[in-house]
Amino acid sequence: MADVKEVSERSTSPLPIVLHLVTFLHHCMLVYGFITLDLDQFDHPVVNSIKPFKFLTISGWSFQLQMHHVVLSLYVDWQHRRGCKDREKLAKCELYKDMLFRALVLPCTLLVSVLFWVLYLTDRDLVYPAVWDSIIPPWMNHGVHTSTILFTGLELLVARSGDGSRRIEGIMYWVLSLGYAALLNLLYLTCGIWFYPFLGMLSWYRLVFFLIFSCSGRVLLEAAWRIDGVGRLKTLKCN
Repeated sequence: MADVKEVSERSTSPLPIVLHLVTFLHHCMLVYGFITLDLDQFDHPVVNSIKPFKFLTISGWSFQLQMHHVVLSLYVDWQHRRGCKDREKLAKCELYKDMLFRALVLPCTLLVSVLFWVLYLTDRDLVYPAVWDSIIPPWMNHGVHTSTILFTGLELLVARSGDGSRRIEGIMYWVLSLGYAALLNLLYLTCGIWFYPFLGMLSWYRLVFFLIFSCSGRVLLEAAWRIDGVGRLKTLKCN
């Protein structure tokens, strides 16, 4: 459990709340953009194939995790600024926020951004066919796949995380990773289609390699732990 005094000391810097406000406004713009986006008015084979299964986009899952985290972060920042008296409850809330970031937000955001742009630069038809350019504005595409990795990196550096349970964070990560992989495979077994067409172009051993690569976020989780540990150690030495 994060120490109450330590949680209070981490709240003195104005940088985290500024970062969270900017991130929140950025995400609200994207939410508005996607709410006003009506895919039903577009009749194209690529668009039609994704309509029934649009809830399976890993970008969407990652964005929802980011939004959940930034809203919770703003709530914690606000409670600190108003001088919340229930420090123990606030410490638990901040602990959950930090574990959510390390276990899910950080690995998913980096995986989505890196994988998207690697495939896009290799052959955009594998992940983002040209037809989407006339449907989704460039700023929305970059908002989901580019700027989010910037906000996530700044969060890691600016908003110092507290202690947590590696075991619980590992469970959270593997439940999400294996659950998403199971949904993709279930769709293929029941409907005979891959949600991401490039998966169907891979031989079995390349598909296995890709799935292993997709789970590499576990390494990022360990890296986040180490970075947080170094940050806390420097803080203690300064004090």
